[in-house]
Amino acid sequence: MNLQRLPYILTTTIISLVWFINGFFCKILNLVPRHQEIVARILGEQYSWLFTNVVGVSEILMVVWILTRLNCIPIPFKIYAQARRQI
Repeated sequence: MNLQRLPYILTTTIISLVWFINGFFCKILNLVPRHQEIVARILGEQYSWLFTNVVGVSEILMVVWILTRLNCIPIPFKIYAQARRQI
């Protein structure tokens, strides 16, 4: 393993774990009910479970996105780079 990449790998792993724990354990499994209570206060009790789970799934998808490095360069930067090349 390249030691120069070690900080990047550790940082990526830690960030992914935070997103996964927040999405799966705190929101989907509802181990931290405070998250659903906050959503209920904002959007109403009727939709709090649904929206909390949607946010949880979105956070898990962020983990997949981070770990797969899919489309690493954000789209606005790609558009900017293409525009610069055309000048």
